[in-house]
Amino acid sequence: MPRFPVLTGLLCLLLPAAAEAASAAKKAAPAPLPDIHATAKQLTGTWSSMGLAPSTITTAADVTDKGPVTIRLAPFLQKERKPSYELQYSKGNTWSVSDKDVTISFTLVTENSADLKLSGQKPGQNIDMPLSRAD
Repeated sequence: MPRFPVLTGLLCLLLPAAAEAASAAKKAAPAPLPDIHATAKQLTGTWSSMGLAPSTITTAADVTDKGPVTIRLAPFLQKERKPSYELQYSKGNTWSVSDKDVTISFTLVTENSADLKLSGQKPGQNIDMPLSRAD
């Protein structure tokens, strides 16, 4: 006879329920984000983060899918930097540029969300900002 019959009985009741709950959780897991293959023209528009002043991306009218885009940084991101940069296609859904002491990259995550990264050469000069369409 088991040393702890009540505990053994409870475990026999709980283990199948736990396995069933885990199985249900796997079925209810959110679907992965769609695989976006961004083109330069899909990046165009106004992008902002949490109500802050927006940054704007523009392209030439005849730009190719992986052509350059121009980003005009929001005023609060322009400190000691130029206001605009021309980003070149890098890989995946990312356009980037390295200019003097800053590297800027813009990655389209979904049709309406993106990630803007600014990296300086000094410690603490890094910004990783999620963006959403503001237009």
